[in-house]
Amino acid sequence: MASLFDPNKKKKVTALDLASAALEEQRVADGEIEEEVDEGTKGWTAAGTIERLCAKEAKDYYNLDPLRVLGLKWNATQEEAKKRFRKVSLLVHPDRNMQSEEANEAFDVVKKAWASLETPEKWSTNQRIVKEGMCRVEDEIKANQKEAKRKGEVFIQPKKEELEIAVGVSITKIFGEMENKRRDLEQREANQKRRSGEQENERKKEYQRRQKMEKKWEETRDVRMTSWNSFLKKGKRKRRDMQARDHVPEMRDSKQREALGSSLEDQETYAKQMLRDQDHQAFKKAWR
Repeated sequence: MASLFDPNKKKKVTALDLASAALEEQRVADGEIEEEVDEGTKGWTAAGTIERLCAKEAKDYYNLDPLRVLGLKWNATQEEAKKRFRKVSLLVHPDRNMQSEEANEAFDVVKKAWASLETPEKWSTNQRIVKEGMCRVEDEIKANQKEAKRKGEVFIQPKKEELEIAVGVSITKIFGEMENKRRDLEQREANQKRRSGEQENERKKEYQRRQKMEKKWEETRDVRMTSWNSFLKKGKRKRRDMQARDHVPEMRDSKQREALGSSLEDQETYAKQMLRDQDHQAFKKAWR
């Protein structure tokens, strides 16, 4: 997979190079020099630009690409970007579009786009993203060539306009991927901060609970000491001797008990009665 971060990548002529050369030849033939980058603003209107920058799909995705916001091509220079920023910012300036409620929002989008390009370091980062987008398009073309060869089909080389669009789309996609990574990182940091805060609150609650318990323990210390001292003064209580309960002796003789047993229809009840009688006899012998 080609990558712009590979310093050992050999120089070779690619489809994008051919497309760029063809565009340069066309510009020379038409008498255009370096002002072709600003051609896009000729057809721009304040209302149309504000509407484009404030559309829902622009807010969610397209405005992440500063080149797309300013209407620049991927081969624009930093000086051209600066000139374009001035023109677009004047076009959507709130003071010139007082009737539009979204002018302030569009103006902020333009300022944010230029803020990501204004320094040499930021522009260098942008150029690396542009090169990465070009590499992705090159790899996609190579993959399509191999697929066409495998199927025995004729591969049609993309036109220069198609290549321009493909590179722009790839660059915007890279900016979107970077934004997603940034949001994911912020979300993880926020979750970690929230968990740390919850743990800190739990530790504070536990500390306060212990402090409350210790304070209550100290407050009841005198009561506990008084009860202990009273116990020591009185001494241990003597154990009361166990006394036998009054017992009513069995008045029935053996014949009556047998008659009672034969009259009972439930044999389980009779058995329980016999067990109770045996226990009673054992209890009497123990106390004698």
